[in-house]
Amino acid sequence: MERVAVDGTHTPLARELVCGLDTLIVISFDSVRTGQRADAHELNTLRHFLEVPGNLLVVAPHHNLGDDPEVEFRHHEDRTIPPD
Repeated sequence: MERVAVDGTHTPLARELVCGLDTLIVISFDSVRTGQRADAHELNTLRHFLEVPGNLLVVAPHHNLGDDPEVEFRHHEDRTIPPD
């Protein structure tokens, strides 16, 4: 799920979205550039999620190098995922 889709649709993290999950991975590709921050409801959702024994939250911040896939590819040197 994208928190903010290309068309601008905002889908905040809500209890209904994490209900039934035991692992949640949050990858922030461009939160600095777009100024996104979790609001109080999203933080409460995460707290509630983590109160369930056995649930796991993985937060993977990531920086944005721009819109050039070649630059991103060379930066990470991941030969399994070539640039577009």
